[in-house]
Amino acid sequence: NKMQALQPTIKDIQAKYQSNPEVMNQKIAEIYQANEVNPLAGCLPSFAQIPIFIGLYRSVLNLAKEDKLNEPFLFLPNLEGPTYGADPAHGSDWILQGWTNG
Repeated sequence: NKMQALQPTIKDIQAKYQSNPEVMNQKIAEIYQANEVNPLAGCLPSFAQIPIFIGLYRSVLNLAKEDKLNEPFLFLPNLEGPTYGADPAHGSDWILQGWTNG
């Protein structure tokens, strides 16, 4: 990985220019540019997932508004999840009852 290979050089620059952050940032940017490394490249996959999560959230929110979360889905007997305030000893009953009672 290019970023890991550059870490010792980056740490040396950070130690050398600790009192002057402007020069330090400029030197680090020069190293990234010389080695053709983009420090923000790790963020791009996360940004690509944001619209998917927004769509998923809105679809579940619409299901909740239409009161359709009590219908079964795959192996889950209902999507509302466990009942809060119930006995902790029977916390997994909301899943297991669907298997036993069909």
